[in-house]
Amino acid sequence: MIRSREVGLFNAYSFILSGILTACFWGTFLALQFLGIRDLTQNLEAYLAYNLISIGGLMLQLYQTDSSRVNLLALDPLQNLQISTSQTLHVAGALTVMLVLTKDLAISRLFLVVYLLVLGGVLLGANAYVPQTLSRLFFTGNNQIPALLIGRLPRVGRMRHWLRRMQSYGIHVVGLLAEESTSRKTTILRIPIVGEARHLKEILEKIRIETVVLLDVPQEQSVLDAIIDATDRAGVRMIVLNNLSEVFKHSLQFYRQFGTDFIALRQEPLQDPLNRVIKRAFDIALALPATILLMPPLALLVWIIQRTQSPGPLFFRQTRAGIQNRRFEIIKFRTMHVENSDASRQATENDSRVFTLGRWLRKCSIDEIPQFLNVLRGDMSLVGPRPHMLEHNAQFAKVLSQYHVRTFVKPGVSGLAQVRGFRGEAHTPEDISKRVQCDVEYIERWSLLLDVFIVLKTAWQVLRPPKSAY
Repeated sequence: MIRSREVGLFNAYSFILSGILTACFWGTFLALQFLGIRDLTQNLEAYLAYNLISIGGLMLQLYQTDSSRVNLLALDPLQNLQISTSQTLHVAGALTVMLVLTKDLAISRLFLVVYLLVLGGVLLGANAYVPQTLSRLFFTGNNQIPALLIGRLPRVGRMRHWLRRMQSYGIHVVGLLAEESTSRKTTILRIPIVGEARHLKEILEKIRIETVVLLDVPQEQSVLDAIIDATDRAGVRMIVLNNLSEVFKHSLQFYRQFGTDFIALRQEPLQDPLNRVIKRAFDIALALPATILLMPPLALLVWIIQRTQSPGPLFFRQTRAGIQNRRFEIIKFRTMHVENSDASRQATENDSRVFTLGRWLRKCSIDEIPQFLNVLRGDMSLVGPRPHMLEHNAQFAKVLSQYHVRTFVKPGVSGLAQVRGFRGEAHTPEDISKRVQCDVEYIERWSLLLDVFIVLKTAWQVLRPPKSAY
């Protein structure tokens, strides 16, 4: 019911904005025609098409808007500017695509520039006033819905933002039935406490209520059954706050499959086969030329450095944990002396095991270049959580319960944690936690654009290494 009001307001807002865009389009057309600056009537059918394309660009932006984050009824000036600019740019982008595809030379470029400038200014005003005007039109007077809350007092305080926002949609909270006994008369939001949850049937008979909002699901089934029975008998809607994210202490993903409802603890874009193909193609597109063009000269340089400072094998190989903790052999240019009795110990600043120019190789991440071979073999990706030694995995898992979530995807040559500065030695449990949080965020937010960003940021850090690189 409440969601329907929100969707209905947004649809009406979108329809009116389309009308405003059309008015701007033809207003600009008539103004240029009246002033004699351009004769536009000879290509009238094309302008009709451009009007429709403009509406399409606007709709694309509107239905990308996350209404759970952007409250159209309470935009501050900066949010209004951002949204209006985005809407104008989407319209401009749609028109540009049309021009490129049709190679239309007849359409007036002056008209398009003037139209977009006018549209940007008008949208600023429309976004500031249209949603509020629609709210007053749709959700005041007899269209208000008296609502009753049922739940614990602390919960009401945490619902402050939602309750205030619902006022704009005509949801008027007339009281609270507290789950606990209390001597208080109102909540911190000045909502009157009209009784306890067990009084619901009597309250529904005394006060006009159209919606009951259940803030906490009772633990006893009999209590919940009584609430459902009372609302059904009184002809009152009931909505229930979903607090499962608090129970699981994690944001949840809801989906329906073959007629059965499921809950997942996280979204995983890389479980989509197409996304995996895209990521693999991106890996090969960069790793293959890097292996062919970069590795030979760098291998020669590293070999010369090793000959002069620490003779031994060119490559360092070590078993690491990959996707789903599957073991693989990582390849790096060797930067430590061959006589190394503790290969499992994390490298530290001024580590005596690292030869002099080996520190420079590590700081500039040149020692990581052979991992492009791991990428081509499919053991690693260009971007992902960094693969740790098996001993470190066991240690870190004891510190952080969700540590192994990072193994849901292939490990990477670089990752979100690294470009945010969390690299080098992990000194404290907090260091481990920050890295794992970044890894989990990457798993849940993956996109090709994010991979491109991380690769570019990594390239910049190679040129200007952070202090934590050693």
